[in-house]
Amino acid sequence: RSSDLECHYCERFHMGYSHDQEAHRLLTLFREGGCQFFVHDYGGSGSVRETLMIQAGLPIDKIIGFSYCRATTRDMIYFHTPPAGELRDCWMLDKARSLVLQAICIKGGTILLPEYESSKDITHDLLALMEDKHEMPSSADIFLIRRQPKLPDDFAHALNYGCCGIWHTTGNYPDLSLLQGIKLTEAQLNLAAPPDAWRERSEEHT
Repeated sequence: RSSDLECHYCERFHMGYSHDQEAHRLLTLFREGGCQFFVHDYGGSGSVRETLMIQAGLPIDKIIGFSYCRATTRDMIYFHTPPAGELRDCWMLDKARSLVLQAICIKGGTILLPEYESSKDITHDLLALMEDKHEMPSSADIFLIRRQPKLPDDFAHALNYGCCGIWHTTGNYPDLSLLQGIKLTEAQLNLAAPPDAWRERSEEHT
C-alpha cells in the first residue's frame, strides 16, 4: 500500500542540549537519513531551531512546520498564510483527528515502528495519549486528545508530524475503510443498489 509508512529510527534528545546542539544533531540525521523534508513543530522554540538550520544551509522549501489546531469543519491539514508583518508561514494540523488517524494506522499495521526492545523507552510515549470527550449543550460533542499526567508524549507528536507530512506531500492518505475491514466490494454495492436502480426509478416518475 502506497500509504504505508515505517519509522526506522527514533531518538530522544538530552534535556541539556542547547538549541544549536539540537540543530546540529537534526541536520546530521537529515543528511545521513537521505531525507527529502524536515517536518517539525512550528510553535514554541521551533522557530529558533528552524532559523539555525536555515542558516546552516537547509533549504527553506524543504521545511514543513506544523501547528496544532481544532479544525472540525476544514481539511485535516491546511496552509496558514502569515498576517501582515509576520514572515513565517505554516501548515495547520487538526490535533485530535490526526492523532486518532495515527493510532488507527499503528493498530492496522500501516505505520510500522522500530523493534520494540530497542525503542520502547521512546515509543512508549504513544501510550501517554488518551481521548477526552466533552459534551456540548448546543452543538455536537467535542473529542480532544490529552496527555496523561507525568507521562512524556514527545515521540507521539513527532511521529504524527512526520506521517502527516509524508501523506500530505505525496497525496497518499491511508484508506481507513480498508484498515478497518469495512470496504464494500463492487458486488456488495450492486446488491445493495443495482447499477440501474436510480435510472429505472426516475423513468417510472416521468
